[in-house]
Amino acid sequence: MTDPPPMGPVDPPPPPELRGSRRLGIILGVVYVAVVVSVNLFTPVLQTTGGMLLLVPLVVLVVAAVVLVAIPRTAGLGSGLLLGFGIALLVGAGVCVALVAGLNR
Repeated sequence: MTDPPPMGPVDPPPPPELRGSRRLGIILGVVYVAVVVSVNLFTPVLQTTGGMLLLVPLVVLVVAAVVLVAIPRTAGLGSGLLLGFGIALLVGAGVCVALVAGLNR
């Protein structure tokens, strides 16, 4: 009698694919942050509220994105929103630093 061939290492199952469009989430996140910041910069409401109205929509975006990431069906969209939020913060901070540095010359 012959013995069956030895079993090799078992390949792990592939990771599940993210559903939802990550690109769409990135675009929506960047546009949302840009609109919120620009509306708050160019309206007199910012001066009367001390800038607190700027934080509320951004916190809502982060909370909504975290909820979307927790749901497998919309995880791609939620991760895209978080990436878009981070990209918008980095680009916005860079523009702000460049403007402030340019004013000091």
